Amino acid sequence: MGWTLGRYFFFRYVTITIWFFIGLLALVFLIDFTELSGRTTGLPGFTYGTAFAISGLRIPMIMLQTVPFVGLFSAMATLVSLNRRYELVIARSAGVSAWQ
Repeated sequence: MGWTLGRYFFFRYVTITIWFFIGLLALVFLIDFTELSGRTTGLPGFTYGTAFAISGLRIPMIMLQTVPFVGLFSAMATLVSLNRRYELVIARSAGVSAWQ
């Protein structure tokens, strides 16, 4: 595979992976914050700022568990995106193997 084509595919994969991480981060934070604030609303001294901070501190642990799935689904989304625009067909007709 040519260096330019490989770099193009790599940057497409990285871009989609970053968008998946951002979307999943927002979704996980929203669900965790809602669940945490629902559990701790009746406690004395509860503030939404505290729940916000606790949810923010729990996000890295949760996101580390989702890394393999984000990599898998972003690779699938990248290949689907490249296939929809016939970029994989063009690369194959240029002599690039799909297994590289």
